[in-house]
Amino acid sequence: MPLAIAVNDPSRYAADVVSAIYQQQFAFKGPVSIATDIPPAATLLFDNRSEPLSQLISEMLLDSDNLIADTLLKQAGQQRFGKHAGFAAGSRTVKETLEQFGISMSSSNIADGSGLSRYNLLSARQLAQLLQQIQRRPALQWLTEVLPKAGISGTLQYKRPFNRSPLRGAVVAKTGSMSGVQNLAGFLSGDATHDKNRYLFVVLENGLNPQAEKHKRSFMAAVMPALQQHLPVEPAAALSQQKGAR
Repeated sequence: MPLAIAVNDPSRYAADVVSAIYQQQFAFKGPVSIATDIPPAATLLFDNRSEPLSQLISEMLLDSDNLIADTLLKQAGQQRFGKHAGFAAGSRTVKETLEQFGISMSSSNIADGSGLSRYNLLSARQLAQLLQQIQRRPALQWLTEVLPKAGISGTLQYKRPFNRSPLRGAVVAKTGSMSGVQNLAGFLSGDATHDKNRYLFVVLENGLNPQAEKHKRSFMAAVMPALQQHLPVEPAAALSQQKGAR
């Protein structure tokens, strides 16, 4: 499958890439070493920097970019535990941060940043609590503005039935899917043109039959009539443990 994921050993990968370039274009022999510390007398030949963090997160959420997600998880671990830290350190950093938000992570397992590992284990309640924190904290509220919007942007732009009425424009949410797994977590509104009466929801579905999935009615389509009539709707959450959530 054409999936881009973070490299487990960036130094070794960089050395292999440089060696391949030299062997193709230069008369070069010998090993390539990656310095852990830059010598004081070294001359900078090239400096390649990423886009700002906010732009990376926006692209990651809109397009469900697995490479960015994995890389940011590792970077979080390196910021806390040093530049050689990997996925385990990133997972620990994320879990400890969420614990500080008051979200219990004792029953969870975060194996990577992309959610491609089936060793990931999260509950709908934990995701719902995270969405509540995003709503309540002014510094995090911008994240809701960069989530895919049903029928308009990102991974929900063409996804049925979100690309047509009554869901078009009324749902902003993060998707997450694998073979036999369909997840959606975010917010929906009874009025597609306003953010009033916005409802938080989390739906995690496992063990899906691909053929049966084609004929199943969307959960959001079922509750939209109630939202449009401004009836009280409880936040929806399947409370079973979830593998492969992202």
